[in-house]
Amino acid sequence: MARASKKKELGGPTADRLPIYRVSSGDTSTPMLIELSRRILRIGDNFQMSTRGTSRVLRSGHRVIELASESGGIWAADESQLWNPSLRPKLVAENEAASAAEKALRQLRVLPQLQSPFRFGRPVIGGTRLATKAAKTARRENRRLDIQVTYPVLVGDIPMIGGGSDFQVTLGDQGQIIAYSGVWRTPKHAFDAKLISRDVADQQFRALTQELTIDSFDASLAYYSEPSFRVQDFLYPVYVYRGIAKFGKRFVPLRQIIVPATEQAHPGSGSVAALQGASRTPRGLSMNGQMRDGTSISIGAMATLGNRTGPAMTKITSIMPTSSFTQDTRT
Repeated sequence: MARASKKKELGGPTADRLPIYRVSSGDTSTPMLIELSRRILRIGDNFQMSTRGTSRVLRSGHRVIELASESGGIWAADESQLWNPSLRPKLVAENEAASAAEKALRQLRVLPQLQSPFRFGRPVIGGTRLATKAAKTARRENRRLDIQVTYPVLVGDIPMIGGGSDFQVTLGDQGQIIAYSGVWRTPKHAFDAKLISRDVADQQFRALTQELTIDSFDASLAYYSEPSFRVQDFLYPVYVYRGIAKFGKRFVPLRQIIVPATEQAHPGSGSVAALQGASRTPRGLSMNGQMRDGTSISIGAMATLGNRTGPAMTKITSIMPTSSFTQDTRT
């Protein structure tokens, strides 16, 4: 796996100040798209080019790769294998998945060379599971369709959140790469900004939730990285708030809310956004349906980190609406 470079450090956090990073997008040219298609999906000269919105798309049969013009973010997949419930792939063992993915990614040369203080966190192992129940016999089956390895990115010990906060590789039959996604906006330089105290940030959170009955809440620092389909010029720190609200006799977890963590103005500092998928705690996503023969089907994903296991969000393009896979980045 690509590791943090030992070149000149861009600067890291201090006790009362945090850096804001000016970032630039990756290469979004057609030659780069063709080169990536050859590396990741082994596509030769027989392919078609098209656009989806502002993104460039290259397709060869069931193999497709998309390059976001806003950021250089990559989405690549073999759609004949990814999330295909008719397949029974022979998967690598979960305890071997990280090393298998690292070996494959090293050969593909797609992970960025991170410069300190940026670094990769501990890989998160997950994947897609298929659960079926036969209509006539009520026989149940639960099996894995793939193994997914996610590489979170940290700024020192501060995690990155948002749609552009990690890199994911999906392994199918015999450890073959059947999907890859990620975006890296290269930090060019940094400037320090004064950290907003938790007391002040808490006041902003209470103002945003003043119409709710908040039972409890907590917050942590993170750097917010936009999804690949959005333009981002600055990588900036935020407070990520998690809370529980009381509705009658029910206690309901709130969607995570971010507020600015520094006094320096930067894009996004004038607004506060609720993040649906930018959770550091894995959230669940599943699909339930029925096949033509009446067999009930459920497809979802699980992720493990250390000795903790929980549901994880993943992209299921041909089976369910797309949503971002986010993971706990604590090491």
